[in-house]
Amino acid sequence: MAFNRAGAGEDRPPVLYSYAGVRTIVVRGSATGRVYRFAPGTSLRVHGGDAPSLHAIPGLKQLYVKA
Repeated sequence: MAFNRAGAGEDRPPVLYSYAGVRTIVVRGSATGRVYRFAPGTSLRVHGGDAPSLHAIPGLKQLYVKA
């Protein structure tokens, strides 16, 4: 179950991440504690406060979408 920690970047917009690994991974965002499940070849919207912690995970890549 997801929860929101106080000051967890509520004002940050969601960020789109794609996963290029070969196995499904499950990661927890450091700001919100939300759990994200990435299957190979998928893209997910991630809470903006969690994005910096996902940056260092191999296979995850932030996608830049024009508004």
